[in-house]
Order: sequence, then structure tokens, then C-alpha cells
Amino acid sequence: MSVLSSLWNWLDHLLAPSLCPACRQNLAPDGSLCRACQQNLPTLPERRCRFCGGPNDSLLDICPECANLPQRPWFQGVSAFPYTGSLRLAVHNYKFRGQICLAPFLSRAMLEAWRQYGQLSRPDVVTAIPLHWSRTLQRGYNQAEILAQMLAKHLNLPYQRLLQRSRSTGQQARLSRKQRLVNLKGAFRLKDRQACEGHSVLLVDDVFTTGSTLAAASQVLLDGGAKEISVITIARD
Repeated sequence: MSVLSSLWNWLDHLLAPSLCPACRQNLAPDGSLCRACQQNLPTLPERRCRFCGGPNDSLLDICPECANLPQRPWFQGVSAFPYTGSLRLAVHNYKFRGQICLAPFLSRAMLEAWRQYGQLSRPDVVTAIPLHWSRTLQRGYNQAEILAQMLAKHLNLPYQRLLQRSRSTGQQARLSRKQRLVNLKGAFRLKDRQACEGHSVLLVDDVFTTGSTLAAASQVLLDGGAKEISVITIARD
């Protein structure tokens, strides 16, 4: 039923492309958000952490949270928004309510953030955090993969499914960072070593919370021969 529901939502959005994908009330002919929704979007400060993409008020190029953690296994991290307010609702609708029509707007926002804050790295290939097959079947799509494919097209880079979810880890929203790390142990495996080995990889996910999921996936890519990992998300929680 969830697959049929997602298909119905997708067809509904396709047949009404002029409506704002966030509020579904105001017109937005260019496929973006309407003016009212754009004005209500939260923003991150100009000075951001190099590792998580969130606000950074320290004297270093990384925020205090990242500085107090073990070394992140990626070179650079970028986020487009803070995970709050109307943006939080938009991500929730995109991720859980089948509103795939939000993907073009979200991917363009990620592209703008990458062009402004991601210039320290030069990726060769784009990939996404994979879902377990059971979650994909339940939801009908992988929200991170859709964004990664669009972002790859914007950047004129190939998209590759480099990773596979080897087991279901369940929802992690209420788990601590330590619990997430335990839950994610052995959750990913390399799917395409040839496309990974020797390449700089841009890894895409939806929301950066503790970074545990991105860390587990990044380590698998590095163990598989990736030269360097950079990560990008819609939002920093």
C-alpha cells in the first residue's frame, strides 16, 4: 500500500506542477517554493563548520562539537539549511509523505551550498546513503538517492550506487551517538569497488544529526579504496 500511496502522490504532484511543493497552496511556476515559503526558510550563518556544515562560532575552521569528536572520516562536509521550522517540515514531507516534488528545490539548494562551501574538494563521482531493501519497498523510493542523482546531473558528474545496506538498522532518531554507532556496525558494504577505488566521492544524505551514518558509510568507501570522501546534506540538525 505504501508503494501505491507514493505512486499516487507522485502522479498528483506531476499533474499539478505549478503549485508550491511545500505549502501546496500558492503558485510557483518555476518548480521552486513560492515566495512566502522561501521567505520563511531558516538559514545558516555565513561562517560554517568544515566537517558538518553547521554554524561555527569557534576560532577554528570546525565547530566545537566536531572538534570534541574523533576525527571525521571525510575531508569536508556541507549542509544547505538548519533542520528547523518550515525546512524541517519540508524534509519530513519529502522523506515520509511521498512529496518527491520537493526534490528539485532541495537539490538546487544543496548545489548552491556546495558551490559556495564545497570548493576545497573535487569529487569524481556522486553516491548516496542506501536504504535497506525493506525500507525502500515500504517507502517506495530512496530520498537520498533522488537528491544525489539530481546533484550529480547539476555537477556534471556520474552517479554510482557504490554502497549497499547489508542489514536493516531501523529508525535512529531517538538513539544517542554511541547507540547509533553500535546500531550501524556492519550495516554497509561496498557494492562497486571499481567505481570507488582511487576516486574522490561525494556522499549524499538528507539530514546530518550526529554524523554516525555518514561516518559508517564513509569508512566503508575508504576501506574500498576511495581516495577522499566529502559529504553533503539538506540540513544540519
